[in-house]
Amino acid sequence: MNMGRFICAVLLSVLALTASAIEQVGTRVDLIETRGVTSTLFLNNPYDAGDWGFIGLCPEYSFVHAFEILFVPPGNVDETAINAVKLYCSTEQHFDVGYVESAAGPDGLWYGMKVCHGTFITGFRAKVLEYQGVFTDDVAVQDFQAECNYGEEILSGISLLDEEDATPVEFNDGEWSVWAQCPPGNAVCGLQTRVEAPQLADDDTAVTDINLFCCPRSPANSTMYNRY
Repeated sequence: MNMGRFICAVLLSVLALTASAIEQVGTRVDLIETRGVTSTLFLNNPYDAGDWGFIGLCPEYSFVHAFEILFVPPGNVDETAINAVKLYCSTEQHFDVGYVESAAGPDGLWYGMKVCHGTFITGFRAKVLEYQGVFTDDVAVQDFQAECNYGEEILSGISLLDEEDATPVEFNDGEWSVWAQCPPGNAVCGLQTRVEAPQLADDDTAVTDINLFCCPRSPANSTMYNRY
């Protein structure tokens, strides 16, 4: 490749990255201390498969006030349920600054934003179907719920019924994890998801595990609950 073509290729790559980052905000980081993360919220019943994606953190001075899931409803030969989770960030003054996400599966539809009313997300849990064996379909993470301001409001990822034909769209065979909650004075500020890539000759599961991260809402809280 000559120098002219090389420079052109680099410029096109930079433009593509810039375009893709217009709506997605925050920092993809390996060191979560970048935002003074105080704690990691995790599932007590994860499905052990797949690879962890990058960590997505809201911009400084913003926190998660809403989420959305990429979901495939039941009724398929090879179920995958949740394929991605997207968190929406806003400032203390409730100015929306964009969203963050992590690893994602390839299938499903976005099921609409679930929004805290004037508060931020402070905890979550997920419904997970454990490993079913060689001859039974595995699904992994089937549903996701978040709490606003330490339980003042619960946001559900999946509606109980499809509004168009009144048929169930949720999975009923998994088990809910225990609630994981940020320390007092904190709110969720980012996430990391683990995803099993599509399998050519094996069972697909998509999202298998989820971590959320908590950040202090005031500088005074940044060391009190620091676990790192």
